[in-house]
Amino acid sequence: MSSARTAILHARSSHCPILHIGSAVEYGARSTPTLLAENDDLYPKSEYAEAKIRSWHWIKAEASHGAFSLRSSLILSPSISHQSLLGKVRNTALFNKDLFPVSPSILAMKRNPIHIQDFVSAVLAVTRCLLTDGTVRLPTVLNCGGDEALRVCDLANQVLTFVKFPFKYDCPTKTSQYELVSSRQLKSHTGWNPTHSIRNGDWLI
Repeated sequence: MSSARTAILHARSSHCPILHIGSAVEYGARSTPTLLAENDDLYPKSEYAEAKIRSWHWIKAEASHGAFSLRSSLILSPSISHQSLLGKVRNTALFNKDLFPVSPSILAMKRNPIHIQDFVSAVLAVTRCLLTDGTVRLPTVLNCGGDEALRVCDLANQVLTFVKFPFKYDCPTKTSQYELVSSRQLKSHTGWNPTHSIRNGDWLI
């Protein structure tokens, strides 16, 4: 947590609050298409999700001038990480000329991802509120997600289309897992709204 410790020290010396970037994976996937709110229980199902929760609790306890967490859904941009699922889909198609193996349950999962530019605008909107004279009171935790729910299969096939790979994943007809977060609080407190569509695949350009 060296970077977090450095941030805390700078925040203390500057008398500023800290904005922690959290993740929707902290809630864990659910079996119903419910838009999860900030006060819903957390059910982390990966080491990454558990680490996000630990770092948030630690920062919240150590930040002397307040701490806030922006829990983001999947952030999409043309710079797909090689370690992410979509990055593995892209690289396997490009270099191995094959489909990366993904289980049907993962392909069927629905998420409400967010375009990188919309996420940046959300961070700026929250930051502006935090740096005001205190007239804007923000909840300690805010969710940040897109307005469109898409299957992982849809996103993977967008990537395959973009790299001009001739084959696509067969998308399961039934969805049994959902990772959807509600941005209602973020919108009402900051006036933020996403402006980019994920469904049309423009996030890859």
